[in-house]
Amino acid sequence: SDGLRVENVKIYNNGQDGIVFGGSGNGTATGCEVYDNNGSQIVSAYARGAVITNNDVYQTPAVSANRTGIAATVGSGTLDISGNRISNMRGKGISASVWTGGSVSGNTVTNCGAYEPSSGKAGIAVEEIKGASVVGNRVTQDAGNTTTLFGIYMPSTATGGTVTDNDCTGAGTTNANSIAISSGTNTQARNKQRDGTLVP
Repeated sequence: SDGLRVENVKIYNNGQDGIVFGGSGNGTATGCEVYDNNGSQIVSAYARGAVITNNDVYQTPAVSANRTGIAATVGSGTLDISGNRISNMRGKGISASVWTGGSVSGNTVTNCGAYEPSSGKAGIAVEEIKGASVVGNRVTQDAGNTTTLFGIYMPSTATGGTVTDNDCTGAGTTNANSIAISSGTNTQARNKQRDGTLVP
């Protein structure tokens, strides 16, 4: 249904995904606690607009499957993933793909991606998006996590975006992997690498 709003609820231990906006328009998930669902915790797919803000999303040791925190794929219109706190997801913390535009901003992503099966083992992955805004995110991982390759991962399919003011201190296996952006068409400024130094 269009305009569905899910607000201030706890959703956990379900057999598949936690919150799903599928084939709908302008869905909103805000102020929710979503964890240990046997799929992605919050999903927007084939949607016309999605707002996913100020949620607590996590995975406890009780669930060993490789799950994604917030996944938005194949959509149009507004995409706002902001102010969320995502931790200990064995898959990606945030995955945004196949969209035009969209904002992934002001999120805190901690210790995610260690068991992600794809090559984009990342806290935040933005793929096949033109004109994304990735701004002001804090991405890090536990010292014992040596398998999450990237803090923020944007392969060559992510173009024409803005990537600024992100703090990836402690994220990625190397400084180069803390913020890995393949396309030179993206504007980058004031991002912190794994060792805390500013780039570019």
